[in-house]
Amino acid sequence: MFHVARGRPEGTDHDPGDSRDSPHRGRAAAGKPRSELPDLLTQRQLPVADLAQRLGVKKVRFKSVLQPVPVDESSPSLVRDPNKCVLCGDCVRMCWEIQGIGAIDFAHRGHEACVQPAFGKPLGEVECVNCGQCASVCPTGALTVKSEEDAVWNLLADPTKKVVVQIAPAVRVAWASASAASPERSPPDRSSPP
Repeated sequence: MFHVARGRPEGTDHDPGDSRDSPHRGRAAAGKPRSELPDLLTQRQLPVADLAQRLGVKKVRFKSVLQPVPVDESSPSLVRDPNKCVLCGDCVRMCWEIQGIGAIDFAHRGHEACVQPAFGKPLGEVECVNCGQCASVCPTGALTVKSEEDAVWNLLADPTKKVVVQIAPAVRVAWASASAASPERSPPDRSSPP
């Protein structure tokens, strides 16, 4: 277990008088939490939501000065909800530094600061490759993988459709055996690098 304030293992020697290490750090004189996170943090099982739950955050303390922004569902695989973004920059770093794409970045200043695709375009109209790495690091759910669950259930319920289910990595062998071809002559497996 790591100490929240400094990232040190619990039980290590430190100055108990240091206010940065105090378990009551961030509390007002009356003993109430000094900061309360937006209620979006309590809606999902995300890292920041877990923190909010552990701290007992249940309501928004301050009124928002921002107007709600429409959710961007233009991408075939990602949903971007700018209303949930806390400007941590993890998605921007992932897109630029790890993936080398740069489809999203910081824009504007002050209260208007946000993370968005170039020129304020929808995510589906920029050079995004839909890898989903930005969604994998987003702590608030501002970027999520688009769910196709409803469409799949509708197709499964359709009696005119035949449903075939296959779990990798045996797809190549299963197709070869179903078509009476040898696995060596079946199409190459594109799920793993050569």
